[in-house]
Amino acid sequence: MLTQSNKKLILKMHKEISIYSPWADKNLFKNIIEELSKPFLHLHVDKVVGIESRGFILGGAVAYNIHAGFVLIRKKDNMYAYTYPKELVFSEECVDYSGKKKTLELERDNKGIKPGDKVIIIDDWWGKGGQGNAAIHIIEKAGGIVIGIGIMLDEMTDDIKQRFDIYNFHALIKKTKI
Repeated sequence: MLTQSNKKLILKMHKEISIYSPWADKNLFKNIIEELSKPFLHLHVDKVVGIESRGFILGGAVAYNIHAGFVLIRKKDNMYAYTYPKELVFSEECVDYSGKKKTLELERDNKGIKPGDKVIIIDDWWGKGGQGNAAIHIIEKAGGIVIGIGIMLDEMTDDIKQRFDIYNFHALIKKTKI
């Protein structure tokens, strides 16, 4: 279980070192994965989606923990540019926390998400929710049903976060509350 002191430590490490640094402590990392998994343990999840790149680390561990498959959502040109024709990739544009336009991509042809799959999204940190919103749209284009979202650190405003509440949104840490 993540205690208040764990959460304060994660925020301190995030600010002073990096968002990755809490994962070096095996007990803290274990607690993070268990807490991210907890809301979804009894939902019969088919797939966990991790958003590039830190969502890969957390999402893979959560998928293992809840006995679900794991699927990647990549940033454009990081994987599919040279191996897949454009028509074999779902894509969705978004604006990230820094205001930069990005495109997220997911393989088509049932290689990851199949129509009707119950899907949760796992990521490390959301500031403005742009990539999360794009991930939801890609999953829905693929025929998946988003039944949950779990993130480690939520720095979104309440009005932005409200848009994700219909997807069973959970954050381990809401920065304004610590």
